[in-house]
Amino acid sequence: MLRLREAYGAAHVHVGAAGGIGSPEAAAAAFLLGAEFLVTGSINQCTPEAATSGAVKDLLQGLAPHDVDPAPAPDLFEWGVRANVVKRGVFLPAGAARLQELWRAHESPSALDPAVREEVESRILRCPVEEAAAGAAARLRALSPESAVGEHDPKHRLALALRSYLETGFESAVRGEVERRVDHLVFCGSAMGACNSWLAGTDLAPWQRRHVADLTERLLAKAGELLARYTERLDRSRRAVHL
Repeated sequence: MLRLREAYGAAHVHVGAAGGIGSPEAAAAAFLLGAEFLVTGSINQCTPEAATSGAVKDLLQGLAPHDVDPAPAPDLFEWGVRANVVKRGVFLPAGAARLQELWRAHESPSALDPAVREEVESRILRCPVEEAAAGAAARLRALSPESAVGEHDPKHRLALALRSYLETGFESAVRGEVERRVDHLVFCGSAMGACNSWLAGTDLAPWQRRHVADLTERLLAKAGELLARYTERLDRSRRAVHL
């Protein structure tokens, strides 16, 4: 990417890095690769400024890097796109994967086997399939009338019903509805666990003290220390070669 930038132009285009930045080591590695700026993601959810519930922040604060897993993305459900979400203490990744499998295998809500339909309605959606589809379609119409085009197509209506589990799971998490905690959808990468590991035992371990500005300043300062250490080590190695 850096060579491509140099090949194209007179105007300097800044090249940055994003994704997986949750520790000083990750930030330093990105800078060593040539990044001129960083964009953090998951770690900002676990701060006082994040527009999500305290229940979500409590959950995020306790994560390890392996406590996330891919799950179907609600807005790209039919395309099979997956995004990393919290799996620790929640049923949602497994439930969402089950729903996506059902959508691929069936052409309409009425095609669901009665036993399977009962399982989906009682254990996952917690409402009738048609009710879930109608609610999802209404939400789309409220956002944009054009978005509801095709809502009467049986296959699409099945998708509306099944992906509503993900949509309501996200909304429930943001509101902090503890009675539906196992169904919470919290988008998150392994950077969150790396950040928790780095901050363990420090003044920023509790999320209540992880203000975005303080967290960013600490991350960059520690990355700078690592880069200075790496540079010193590289200089010593270079001098040793020329002895």
